[in-house]
Amino acid sequence: MKPVRTEHTNCILGAGQEQYNELPVHRLQDAKEHVVMCFELDLNDIAELTQNGCKIWVTQLTFNNPFQPIMIDTKPPYDQPEKEGEEYEHPD
Repeated sequence: MKPVRTEHTNCILGAGQEQYNELPVHRLQDAKEHVVMCFELDLNDIAELTQNGCKIWVTQLTFNNPFQPIMIDTKPPYDQPEKEGEEYEHPD
């Protein structure tokens, strides 16, 4: 999987930090300061998913800080119906 820039990308995390791969994200200026990123699967990734029962493993570095909530989906949050208690603003 590789992170991809989208039409909403407005920030690159890890830019200029050789120890990290750059991560294009969309930082929303909302009450919860959402950060949205998109990953693209290649044919090898898709083959692995079909072999492992469609499981995706997520590793997040916390640097001994509290774990932050994450959401993984197949659609951008802008295309999701609003869920109770959550607010997403479509970027203009």
